[in-house]
Amino acid sequence: MASRYIRTLKAVFQIGLFENLNYLKYQCLLKGGLFRFLTPTVSRNQSLSASFFNPAWLDFWPSKETVLLENTTSAETINQAEIILNGEFPQFGVNPSEIDLSPKNELRHWSQPVPPFSGTGKQDIKFIWESARFSWAIKLAQAFYLTGEEKYAQFFWKKYAEFSKANPLNLGPNWESAQEVALRLIALIISINLIKDAKSSTIKRKTDLYKSIADHADRIPPTISYAKAQNNNHLLSEAVGLFSAGIFLPEHPHARKWERLGLKWFHDAVNNQISEDGEYIQHSNNYHRLMLTLALWMKVLLQYSGQKMDKQAHTKLSNASKWLMCQLDPISGQVPNLGHNDGSLILPFCPTPYEDYRPILQSASRIFLSEPAFNPGPWDDLCIWLGIPVKEKRKQTPSFLINPSIPRIGNSDAWASLRTAHFTSRPAHADQLHVDLWYRGHNITLDAGTFQYNAPPPWDNGLAQTLVHNTLMVNAKNQMLRAGRFLWLDWAQSKIVDQKDNLIRANHNGYRKLHAVHQRTLKRISTKKWEIIDLVFSSHQVSNEHQIDLHWLLPDWPMEFRGNTFTLSAPFGSVKLDISSDTKTNPSKFNFYKKGRSISGGVQEEPLLGWYSPTYGCKIPALSIRYSIIHTLPLTITSRFTFL
Repeated sequence: MASRYIRTLKAVFQIGLFENLNYLKYQCLLKGGLFRFLTPTVSRNQSLSASFFNPAWLDFWPSKETVLLENTTSAETINQAEIILNGEFPQFGVNPSEIDLSPKNELRHWSQPVPPFSGTGKQDIKFIWESARFSWAIKLAQAFYLTGEEKYAQFFWKKYAEFSKANPLNLGPNWESAQEVALRLIALIISINLIKDAKSSTIKRKTDLYKSIADHADRIPPTISYAKAQNNNHLLSEAVGLFSAGIFLPEHPHARKWERLGLKWFHDAVNNQISEDGEYIQHSNNYHRLMLTLALWMKVLLQYSGQKMDKQAHTKLSNASKWLMCQLDPISGQVPNLGHNDGSLILPFCPTPYEDYRPILQSASRIFLSEPAFNPGPWDDLCIWLGIPVKEKRKQTPSFLINPSIPRIGNSDAWASLRTAHFTSRPAHADQLHVDLWYRGHNITLDAGTFQYNAPPPWDNGLAQTLVHNTLMVNAKNQMLRAGRFLWLDWAQSKIVDQKDNLIRANHNGYRKLHAVHQRTLKRISTKKWEIIDLVFSSHQVSNEHQIDLHWLLPDWPMEFRGNTFTLSAPFGSVKLDISSDTKTNPSKFNFYKKGRSISGGVQEEPLLGWYSPTYGCKIPALSIRYSIIHTLPLTITSRFTFL
């Protein structure tokens, strides 16, 4: 019990007063049952005059001729819409899944939710929310806009009717999160703009949808204290959703309030959540993309309505665009699987794969940096659909940008990054000094990702732990104290102690209670040869031994093992990994894991090892190599990667 109180006190002091006060306010309203009065199940909008629901149709959409002329992916867009007509959509950007809009749980007021692993549902709530975001509807709307075929609009209206019937206002899990409400609101506004002229888009259907959009907007402000307590993409999503409703329904009695609050919260979120060097507060590449996508939509709406973005916010977003560009692999268009990856892709105008970050980088670069990031390609579709000019070509194409906040070395063919964070906000993963290594468009050393937030242990955000990252553990402990699914305390801080063109050296203090310091040197010998040197030492006089476990997560490619050397057969040839230490006295051992099971025999299974999660709810086999040794400090372990 004492430990619980200590953790609570640490959380209060380490998270921050502002977040704690907002969370306390939210919990008081929730426990007091006040949200049932603030968000009633009877719509206030149904009784309003139809004159209040005269939408302002957005006029920045390109003409059909412009789309067909300027992009080469219209056929693929229509193919994807055809799949949706069969009742499937790419869940979390990848997995073909049924569009299921009917929660299986008992319908209660959203403020009285059924726990995710009780009752008849027993389902991770994100699987309920994903269909209800209506991102798939944008693809249907595109297909109708391009072809004029009624079947796409008809299917939208069929599914929207299913949602409305199965999810009455403020009842059930699809009204529980104001962020989910906001993202659905944005998708509905985009969709109706593109299908408004369909025969199936009758006046009654459209009016009912407008009133539902107003209901969605009314749901957001009462729980804004929760979004402020989270201080992350929740606040940003809700702000942009609210502003979108105000712009789209300008004659609604609440329109000016929605617009004013949305703009205020948007500026507050951007200015507080993006660091000066451009990193987003959630320490996640996927959430960074979500943030830039929301900001892109907000910028387009501001230009449409003749308003300007706050200068400081625009500068922050410019830096954020550069920051993400520095994470990009220029060959594949992918980025490291850094931090949480919840599968968000909210403006799927491009038919490019989920893991391709070029669409958002091209759009963000054009609108926040005033120049394209790449030469023309399928990644231009997002710009085209949002009315952002695409004729200008990139003036120069560096192999990749250099950003002092991104410890990265190499070139476009082979590069590596070293995770070195000085946290001023809640960490996402215990991943200090994690190394991502890329060669010819292939991610060689993988960041395991997320898989699920809401599942029985160990899959309750278990891949956030040090164990699964490409770094090392001391005495089988995480670098930080795990106090909840999303909460780390006693933050590990790192700093760079040396950086040159082909070398980065950094350390972190996550094992200070063990009187141990981990220092890692990432070194590029040549394009085909890389060296990672791990030094564990103590600033105290200690004679006791420490257990040191070094972990590498590699693709599930055929492997041969001889002595301290591993050889993997890769699509481009082979990868050789050699691991050794500077001690001759204490024995070391290797263990290999795949799909959570040991493939080296005679060792305890580790369910989290040997998995790679490219998006939420999806995990595929990978190869975990674990090098273990018990020794006094200091100790040096060297890993050498050679591409053949």
